[in-house]
Parts: sequence; structure tokens; C-alpha cells
Amino acid sequence: MAIEPWKWVDREHGLVDRRIFSDQEIYDAEMERIFRRTWLALGHESEIAQPNDFFTTWMGADPVIVTRSGDGIKVLLNMCRHRGGTVCRTDRGNAKLFLCPYHGWSYGSNGALKVVPGLETDYRHGIDPADWGLFEAPRVATYKGLIFASWNPDVEPLEEFLGDATFYLDCILDRVEGGTELVGGMRRWIIPTNWKHAAENFVGDSYHAAATHTSIMRVPGLEGAGGRVKKPFGYQAALQNGHGVGMWLADEEDARGGYGHLAGVDDYLQTIEDQLVTRLGELRGKRLTPVHATIFPNFSIEFPFASLHIWHPRGPLKTEVRDLTLVDRAMPPEIKEMLRRHCMLRQGPAGTWEQDDMDNWSQTTYSSLSPTGRGLLANYQMGMGHEHTRPDIPGRLDNKSSDINQRNMYTRWAELMAMEPPAPAQVAAACRPGKEAGQ
Repeated sequence: MAIEPWKWVDREHGLVDRRIFSDQEIYDAEMERIFRRTWLALGHESEIAQPNDFFTTWMGADPVIVTRSGDGIKVLLNMCRHRGGTVCRTDRGNAKLFLCPYHGWSYGSNGALKVVPGLETDYRHGIDPADWGLFEAPRVATYKGLIFASWNPDVEPLEEFLGDATFYLDCILDRVEGGTELVGGMRRWIIPTNWKHAAENFVGDSYHAAATHTSIMRVPGLEGAGGRVKKPFGYQAALQNGHGVGMWLADEEDARGGYGHLAGVDDYLQTIEDQLVTRLGELRGKRLTPVHATIFPNFSIEFPFASLHIWHPRGPLKTEVRDLTLVDRAMPPEIKEMLRRHCMLRQGPAGTWEQDDMDNWSQTTYSSLSPTGRGLLANYQMGMGHEHTRPDIPGRLDNKSSDINQRNMYTRWAELMAMEPPAPAQVAAACRPGKEAGQ
């Protein structure tokens, strides 16, 4: 099948071909043209706080180990260079060596090949262990605790990739001295859905909440956030590189406006409001509350509930979710515990809100398999022609109920899909441990 993304994404009319949610060839092209080209979020530095700490995860279809070695944070392809066995088979831990159980080749936490059984007696022609270390992602960077990596040695600097999204990310990553940390471990499960349905839901779909989550919002304690926000106005902000965020903005005449988190969190934020204003400014410190966001392609944030979601593609009809709870390191322990418990209640395979969403995403994914239904284009036309800007809020804006961010996300998707994929040999050369990109 020819890769024709601009036939699948009609940005002029706000229409999307449903085949992009279920076609195997399109999925395979995504893995090559998007997930091997751009920055991907992997986790948080607090997961690997000590030397030789590690966790395993994915970059697109590639299994990787994220580890803290003596050389800093490394992201290594979880594949033995001998026969391709998996060298690390646990989710997380602390290890100086990663041992392939097939033939015993062992690698240090920096990816260097350390042990080859029979190196002197059996490899009589000789091999150089320096040439056979684990493949290493050529670009690894962090942004205020978040870990990103890319297989593309020529990818732009991380902060350039994030762009104006940092204006909103800082509202949760940099609001107090000491930064952030994860609490409560990781929730991990599989959804029978295409990864893009989850990403687009968080990039800008506030429209679904009233219909999808009505039953939950009627249950005391499960209705969500709300806190202090008074006379709020909602915006969606479409940002460069396909990122998007939805937010509440309190009336500037309302001295008690702002926040909009859980009640206990709002109380905590009120006690540190001077710090918020000092670090973030008056607008973000008192009035603007980001609610949801997606950093393209597959990293989403639910700000009031302190949830980080990474949507790992496992095929066109399957997504592995990793959900984490992020808190200020300086938060009182009881507030951290409240957020941990609330995230457990809302998110995950048994989460009160997440079950609603998972059902929707699986239904919309499988409708694209219908021989008749897949010929009917998906509608992303809400808000077309009403985009605007304002000097104090980054992005192209529209009201809270709008498809502006989804259109922006699929435009970026089509732009990357229209590019030729990077050559595998170039990636391999760039990823050899101890070699600089291009050598």
C-alpha cells in the first residue's frame, strides 16, 4: 500500500480516514516514520534515582532499558547483540550487569559488553567486545525530571521540540523548589485500541466528558476536580509539533480564582501561592489551570489528578498503557497519599473514569474494521474557523469544546508520515556504545 497521509488527513475540511486506526501497513509506517524519528517520553528521573537503577519500557515497537550508569542516563535496546535475546526481563530494579540467559553474554549498565563465555577459547578468530555492546539511543535528555529519548541522532534539542508546551508543563513540573517525584509505583495494562485514540482524547477532547462520564460525576467524591475555580473559561491550545493542552482560566476580576484541583490539593496550593507566583508568574500562579495535554506522539498528562500516561503501541489494535502519579517532592505526605489513592481510583484497568474511556476507544478502533464503516470519514470539524490567539497564553486557541487540538495533532502525524523513514543502518551506526553519532 502506498503511504499517502494527506489523503487520510484532510486538514482543510477537518476529516480523517478511519483506516489510520486499524491498518497494519499504516501502523508499520508509524513505527518507522514517527516513533524512530521524534522524541519519546519514557518516564521520570525518580524511577532511577540511584546508580545502576533501571526500568524497562518501549520506544515504539522497540523494547528498551532506561538505566542510570556512571555515564549518566542511558537508554539501551533490550536485545542481546549475539542472537537477539532479551537481556533484561523485569520491569525495574538495580543491576550492574544485564545477562542474556541464552548464551550468557553480559552487559554493564552503560551497555558495554562485559562478559562473553568462551571469548578466548571458542572465538579463536577473535571479536572486539567494544563493537558488540547494546545499541544505545543516540539522544537522551530530560526536562525538569521527565526522561525523553530518540533514535534519531539529528532530532532537534528537546526544549525546541517541546516549544510552548513548557509554559504549561511547568505548572506541574516546576511550581515549587525541589521538583517532582513519582509515588505509588506504575499501573500497567493493555487496551484493545489504537494508540492515537488515547492520545487524541487527552490532547483536546473535553467535549466527551459530559456524555462519557455522566454517571461517575454523579457519585460524591468521584465527580472530579473543581476546587477553587470560579467563573472559569475553558480554552484548547494547539501547539507546535502536534502538542496540545486544555485549560481553565479564571476570571481576572475574581481574586479567589484559579487552581481547580482536588479540594485538598487546592488547599495545599493556596499555602504556597507566593511560590507559585514567584516561579510561574501571576497568570499561571493564580488563574490558569492546565487540565489535560498530550505531548506528541504518545505522552499525556492529567494535571489536576497528577497522572502521567504513556501510550505504547502494541499493534494497530492494541495499546499498552503505563500510568504514573506525579507529585511535588515537597508536598506534605498526606497530600501525596491522597493523590496516589485518587489516581488508583480513577485510572487503571479498574479505574472509575478510565473504564469509560477504554470502552469508547476500543469501540472507535473496531468500527474502523467495518467494511462499510471504514469508508465513512471521521469528523473533526468542531470549532473550525474560530481559531485565535492572545498575548498571554501560548498557542492557537479555541473554546474548551473544540477539535482544534485534534486537527493539529493529525496534521503533525501526516507531516511525519509523509517523510521518508530514517535508514536502519544509520540508526545502528549511531547507537553503537562509545561511538558518537555519525562515526
